[in-house]
Amino acid sequence: EEIEQETATVTPASPEKDATKLYLSEIGAAKLLTSEEEIYYAIGKALQLDPNNGDIYPIATDIAIAFGDREQALRFASTGATLYPNFALPRAQLGTIATLDAKMFLDVNMPDKAKRRSREAIDSLERSLLMFWNNNKISLQVAQMDLAKGYILYAKAEEQLGAFDKAYASYTHLLEIQPSHPEGTEDFKAFQKRMEGRRESPFPKE
Repeated sequence: EEIEQETATVTPASPEKDATKLYLSEIGAAKLLTSEEEIYYAIGKALQLDPNNGDIYPIATDIAIAFGDREQALRFASTGATLYPNFALPRAQLGTIATLDAKMFLDVNMPDKAKRRSREAIDSLERSLLMFWNNNKISLQVAQMDLAKGYILYAKAEEQLGAFDKAYASYTHLLEIQPSHPEGTEDFKAFQKRMEGRRESPFPKE
């Protein structure tokens, strides 16, 4: 099913576009060849030359996520989403960061915070799917995968909080929009087995 997407106005290239491309190339090379400090230096130079360039912020966000630098990733993604509110990728990256937060909270047994962040992830990623992707099919697929993670994390948080009906609803909704999702299918089956031993179950039998 085709997703109706918002259109977006692309800001004309600045006079510094060629120099900015050079630094973007350095950023790409830096992923493999240089230190974290040098990568952030290249990002800084690119932003200094062309601070409103919408290409820089998603690249910088991905790099910060790869480094495990949540604060920088959030800063880059938030700035990109603010500068280009109709572009999907920065909004999706905010959702990705939220899924990482939710998983971290689940891992340390903080389901209330995991629930909040996974809900924020779902909202951000669903919104991004209706926005302008500029034919970036790979990033769109990543956003769809992260959306599934958001629903799974939300279900797990609700289960830990004892809200079994909400966990059930999250799993079933995920499998309605992505019927063949492997992790969602397996986790839902495991959830149903855990519920079988309960005396009263609010769920219909499959």
